[in-house]
Amino acid sequence: MFNTILQATQNFIQHQIREEFVLSTQTMNEQNIITYIDINTKDTLYRVYAIYNSEFAQKISFVFLEEEESDEETLQDMALESTNLIVGSAKVLAQDNDSIAFEIQTPHLQNDDTPLSNVQHTQTISIEDAQITLTLEELNG
Repeated sequence: MFNTILQATQNFIQHQIREEFVLSTQTMNEQNIITYIDINTKDTLYRVYAIYNSEFAQKISFVFLEEEESDEETLQDMALESTNLIVGSAKVLAQDNDSIAFEIQTPHLQNDDTPLSNVQHTQTISIEDAQITLTLEELNG
């Protein structure tokens, strides 16, 4: 499932942002916008976190709104919308590839620094200084 979400994220970057990217294990060292969306399989509830640094969120804002410098609220909205687009695309990819089918919920902002407790996978994607980190956490495992 995580590989499908990662593929959907790469597709989003390739087709929407249209810049070269690299997969990395580098962690972000600055204030971030943390979004999450819950997904249900037949037996398990997962939470997908998409953690955006401001540079990545600004790239998205520029693509969709043509804003070169967006305010914090706009960047948060762009992060939420992108999380929804990415995980929605992953759902379609999973259905098309006979992978594990899942249902998605509404994306939310994470407003605190609660540590993740049952992380299954993590991957960072970078476009120069712009980064998004994806994390999959099992909630009822």
